[in-house]
Amino acid sequence: MAGFETPFTNDQSTQVSRIFLGNLPINQIRNMTIVYISDFNYPDPAPSVFQGFLLPLSNMVYEVDQKAWNPNLVIIPAYSSVLSSTGGWNWTPRAWARSGSSLELNSTHPNQVASVSVAFVAPQSALYDITLRIWDGVSSNPVSITLDGTYSHQLTYAGTSMAVNASVFSGELTKGVHTLTLSVGDDPAMSQYVSLDYVSVAEPSS
Repeated sequence: MAGFETPFTNDQSTQVSRIFLGNLPINQIRNMTIVYISDFNYPDPAPSVFQGFLLPLSNMVYEVDQKAWNPNLVIIPAYSSVLSSTGGWNWTPRAWARSGSSLELNSTHPNQVASVSVAFVAPQSALYDITLRIWDGVSSNPVSITLDGTYSHQLTYAGTSMAVNASVFSGELTKGVHTLTLSVGDDPAMSQYVSLDYVSVAEPSS
């Protein structure tokens, strides 16, 4: 895949980055050095998920370790990538969140279906696995997952009180922008709860 997405200060910066990444002839490049400048990350500091493949060059400047970095994986921090939402969504720093903060919904008396949509880019038409890193909390209203408007999966909680990776899609995607939507049920007898760290989009290992 073309690379990884980081939070930007505004939607225009995000779109410029996606156009730039989408037009890089990655499959024609056999040897390249990628430099990451943390000033471009917003908010600061950079998410800890990046630390596993960043080699410090100088203050706030890093080189991407090609051996440690998985070029077939894109990480999309959920809290900074929201397209639209209904209900009481917010984001808050969490120690377990590798992106820095968690996109959250926590309503004990729901009166409407709450939904949130996140966009991501598939740089080429291929098979992909989509996984959500979530906090596995207490039993609550089920979370329905749709991809580009088509039902894909339903999330339920096991109550382990741990961060888990929940697979929500495996299949072919066309090149371009796609939308992943989480819709949380409104059964008043149950709470509405979501705590989402990031969305990972990966080409399966060959």
